[in-house]
Amino acid sequence: MWLNLICNEIALKMTSFIARYKYFFFFLLFLFFFIKLLDKSSSQESIKIIPQYLPLKSQLCLENTECIKLEVAESSAEKNLGLMQRVSLHGNSGMLFPFNPPKKVAFWMYKMLFSVDMIFIFEGQVVAVISNVPICSSLPCPTYGPESPVDGVIELVSGEAKRLNIKQGKSISINSILVPAD
Repeated sequence: MWLNLICNEIALKMTSFIARYKYFFFFLLFLFFFIKLLDKSSSQESIKIIPQYLPLKSQLCLENTECIKLEVAESSAEKNLGLMQRVSLHGNSGMLFPFNPPKKVAFWMYKMLFSVDMIFIFEGQVVAVISNVPICSSLPCPTYGPESPVDGVIELVSGEAKRLNIKQGKSISINSILVPAD
């Protein structure tokens, strides 16, 4: 009997306590779920990306004998990272993304800090040039690329394709640069 009295007294006090502070509990519950929601939505944006600097292994040589040195993104990881978080490209340089076998590609500008010109190539011919592609700092980002397969993509600083007179249908030559062995 005394146990029943104690249980009733505790239940009465708990009910009174919950009734008195129910709005506070609802507020805490709301705050907890709101913070969790914000944490999930910003987790992709908060990933720190370290820029990559690849060796200059190839060059794009033009008819006027001007050559543009190219960093080559060979692995999937290198291609996925591309020029993200780079402040700029050095003068007369760019990045080459080779694809063997050729395939249809779509590039984006996520986490890029400068605009580029994208030159899509198939068997030594320029398939498409997309100039002055704008940066994209948050998801979702638009993608860029031709409908046909390519075996390479070159990214140059915005305006370089026009300056170099690189247009759709133009033949171009990409050659390896001999890198001295260490």
